[in-house]
Amino acid sequence: MRNKHALIGAFIGLGALVGVANAETITVHDVSQNTATGVYVYQVQLDPSADVQNPSDGFVIYDFPGLISATLTPVTGSLTGADFTLNQTLTSNTLTQSASVDSFASSVASSNSIPFDNPNVENLSFDYTGSPNPFLGAAVSTLTLTTSVLGADTQSMYGSIDHSGPDQVLAPYSIAANPVTVPVPEPTAVALLGIASASLLARRRRKS
Repeated sequence: MRNKHALIGAFIGLGALVGVANAETITVHDVSQNTATGVYVYQVQLDPSADVQNPSDGFVIYDFPGLISATLTPVTGSLTGADFTLNQTLTSNTLTQSASVDSFASSVASSNSIPFDNPNVENLSFDYTGSPNPFLGAAVSTLTLTTSVLGADTQSMYGSIDHSGPDQVLAPYSIAANPVTVPVPEPTAVALLGIASASLLARRRRKS
């Protein structure tokens, strides 16, 4: 009996520490990508049980380079770009439960064989700051991101979090993560230097 109580206590402690239940309440889906113009379009969907309360809630698109502009327009419901603050960071995200979002997104990335959170490429965090507070229920919006990086795209991740967890004491948050399409980052200065050096060495070998 003592061991049983200890096990129950450990699970409760873990729930209080992590405070996150896995559920796909806020999801981000690919719509279209134009690598010639740098326009990437996504659908941001809140399901009927969504509970978006404050800047601790929202979503992040990892490793989106060269952002020029971002617009969020409603399809159903009333969520627009005015309801979110866009923050850009090189690592992690600016949501309150950032470690939990990162951990889950990293796990999903690994299961899909996708590199996760390149420290040289910016992450785009959309932190909810709108009204009404909380925003409850279903909504669909179109997110359009324009980048200066042209030519190719690849797979990265989105992660999201809100307050729709099943237990508002032990697990007040629900998270989601899945692959999305993003621009391929431009080579770093170091990589370009390496390419130039290799090219120079090849020319010298041809001359000799």
